[in-house]
Amino acid sequence: MLEILVNRLGGLLGRRMIFLPLSRSVNWSVSRLGELRQFLDRSMNSGAVMLAQPEHILSFELYGPDRCL
Repeated sequence: MLEILVNRLGGLLGRRMIFLPLSRSVNWSVSRLGELRQFLDRSMNSGAVMLAQPEHILSFELYGPDRCL
């Protein structure tokens, strides 16, 4: 289902579609976080569209405070 959505919506918009599931249970190293940041920056600069489920957005937002604690 996701592949169909990405292909159809990406074709209509003429942009690259990105699906990046994130979970707080994954222990990211500093270098991996840097790679993720570079990937997101490149995607943003190219005008890509990111698809995310609400729970993935919440995990992404809570990851930083979890790491600080």
